[in-house]
Amino acid sequence: MAYDAYLYGMILRTNSFLLKGDYPKADTYGEILEKYSLPGGETGTCATVLLSLGRSVKMDGTYMGRTTMPFIQNFYKDKACDLTSLHLDESFDGLEDNVLVAGNTRTPLGQFQAFYADPNHRWNPPKEEDIRQAQSLPASSELYLRPMDKLIQTAGSSALPVLIQGAVGTHKGVVARRIHTKSATEGTTLMRLQCRDLTEKNWDMLLNNAASPIHATGYTVYLENVDTLPKDLQQQVGTYIEDTKMTHRHRVISSSCCDLSAEVARGQFSSRLYLQLSGFTINVPSLAQRKEDIPAFVNMMIPQYNTALAKSTVGMEPDAMELMVEFEWPLNLVQLEKVLRQMIAASSGFYITAAEVAAVLQNEMRKVSALPPAVDLSGTLEDIERRVIEQVLREENMNQSAAAKRLGIGRSTLWRKIAGSGGK
Repeated sequence: MAYDAYLYGMILRTNSFLLKGDYPKADTYGEILEKYSLPGGETGTCATVLLSLGRSVKMDGTYMGRTTMPFIQNFYKDKACDLTSLHLDESFDGLEDNVLVAGNTRTPLGQFQAFYADPNHRWNPPKEEDIRQAQSLPASSELYLRPMDKLIQTAGSSALPVLIQGAVGTHKGVVARRIHTKSATEGTTLMRLQCRDLTEKNWDMLLNNAASPIHATGYTVYLENVDTLPKDLQQQVGTYIEDTKMTHRHRVISSSCCDLSAEVARGQFSSRLYLQLSGFTINVPSLAQRKEDIPAFVNMMIPQYNTALAKSTVGMEPDAMELMVEFEWPLNLVQLEKVLRQMIAASSGFYITAAEVAAVLQNEMRKVSALPPAVDLSGTLEDIERRVIEQVLREENMNQSAAAKRLGIGRSTLWRKIAGSGGK
């Protein structure tokens, strides 16, 4: 499953005993009023708090034992908590502590010194891939999701398929994961299909695999960048969704970098597939539409990049921040993240100056102006298709296999299209 936070550290079962009256003195009796058990350790406690706030987490760290593993699994079974990294060591019971509580006095009792002194280290190393996936960049922050919060809440409580539309770099995947978290039930897994990489061949392989999750029930299926599907695959995917009642078997979420209704009107996207995917639509605003939030995004990211880059940047000079706000950010939040990281890495002072910002943003503008010219859209659809194929072939040094992969079609299909154009 997807998750907002990767939590690594000590995971144990904490048994708390609430005592009657004052804390007992030595050699005196204490009456237990109540006993309860909760996940403990910094990881267990943090997971419980984040889950109560509606976030999703992945837990990792100390090994689970014979008694702690079933307890942890049972406690989190109906919550958006990924336990797949936890390791079961059946040679021991697992970590537990007992806490005596009376009034304002709290005494924990455990065996942690013995645990860490044991030459048999019972903990997993943290996984870099998991850390990267859950990096707390502004895309996953409440500030980023704020304009869409009500829509996400509505989408999460509805069974309708959800279409997320937004320009390149607007982190539509973060919105999809949040909707999944809001609507996830016990055991629900997010299955992501990157439509940009989907070809006739691997779509057929997916359908012909009887064990494929797409044939099952109860997943959240995320069709990412559905607008990049070639026309023939649009028809195939639409037929499969309709014939197998996929939107009734799974929670279906899709994303697009363009307005699909406009593409349907232009005849560039299947109206059948569009109607199947657009039960509920969320439009993600571009960064240019949220200029007032840019200073908050920047200030939020600076401490994170300071940690990652071992820097001590305090902030930006006022003139520097003004330049950041005025910039158009054609690649949106993804571009802002990349640019700010570059500025902090290169900065030598506590404050990023206007000159430093101007130099980096000028370089960004040069990169945008150096992009290949837009394809000429004049003429018939066949003419436009031929020009697209020719441009991609040139960019791939006439490598037909690489060009076919980028175009999302089979090599034989590409060859037929080239032959059909008569070498024009």
